[in-house]
Amino acid sequence: MEDTCGGPAALAFDRTEAEMARLGMRWTGLQIHDLRDGGPTDERGTVRYISQGAPGALEEAAAFRKVTGRWLYSDRMETRAPGGAGAQKPVRNDPCPAGLAKYTRPAAPGSGDGKY
Repeated sequence: MEDTCGGPAALAFDRTEAEMARLGMRWTGLQIHDLRDGGPTDERGTVRYISQGAPGALEEAAAFRKVTGRWLYSDRMETRAPGGAGAQKPVRNDPCPAGLAKYTRPAAPGSGDGKY
């Protein structure tokens, strides 16, 4: 999972939380609902998708970018439970819909603490 992250997602990646999520989830499918850009000549793209699994599902809009020919997950744009009312961007210490302990973001310039 770590090898597929780039940009803000790579900075915020936590191996321990990813391992906990891997042990607690069993992904069973992925449905792509919208794709913007992301073609062979593009450097960036966005995808809205629903990933199914146990114990639940996750609907997300995410940004991807191409680095040396590989598409990398760059940042979560919004997330919600499928069929949920409104989508909102998670903030620090919110429960992670993918089963991780909390959602963290990369540090704001000059914050000094590594998270904001």
